[in-house]
Amino acid sequence: MSADLPLFNELEKVSNETWRNIDTEKYKNIDVEFWTYTDAKEGDETHVDKDNHIIYIKRNFKTVDEAFNKTFSKTIYAINELKKLNIKYDYLIRTNNSTWLNIPLINYFLSWQNDDSLIFCGRAYSAFWSSFNVYGGGELMIFSKRNIDILLSAAKNPEEIENKVISCDDNIIFAIWNNRLMTLDLPQLNYIHSLEDNQDYLYNEINDEINFEQVAYQIKTYTFTGSGNNYDNRLIYDP
Repeated sequence: MSADLPLFNELEKVSNETWRNIDTEKYKNIDVEFWTYTDAKEGDETHVDKDNHIIYIKRNFKTVDEAFNKTFSKTIYAINELKKLNIKYDYLIRTNNSTWLNIPLINYFLSWQNDDSLIFCGRAYSAFWSSFNVYGGGELMIFSKRNIDILLSAAKNPEEIENKVISCDDNIIFAIWNNRLMTLDLPQLNYIHSLEDNQDYLYNEINDEINFEQVAYQIKTYTFTGSGNNYDNRLIYDP
């Protein structure tokens, strides 16, 4: 996920030059497409640039803060546009261009998975004041194709949901998921797993070439202007 602002355009460039450069000769099992979704320019409709793998989403917002707070509909509309392209996939990973991802570690982990009912995140959080008490951070969310279909079915009116729950897409997605699991009388922690906090999942033989210290590293300092821009870019180059 990105935004049409100079800072995020620069972060997009840096991400393309670093962790998105996958050695396909070394990791022959990875068949990946990177897609960026961002806001359409004023006056433009939602459209897809297939050549550059960019999805432009038309949204109605009055301020930059509103644009950053209301990202749920943006994410759902982007996934719907991807679905129209009939791309075959096993997993969809939602991250943002202010995050460095450890692709070799994610690849290693997913290669052992055979349960498509699970959702994975970089780090799991809980909120004692809310019954939606298990949710994943927006820096890394991994959905199987099955779970993407469930999410789209539950979010047929994303803007209506967004107006009722004033929060970003990651919080709303996990609120939906917690509600679904509680309705089905299923324990949330059996279906929402953190790659960072639960390293016991990596119980198989470990490849020494893989760095297991960090799976996702969000470096965004939330400075839209000023010196934070250069600082963010340096951190992605050398997290």
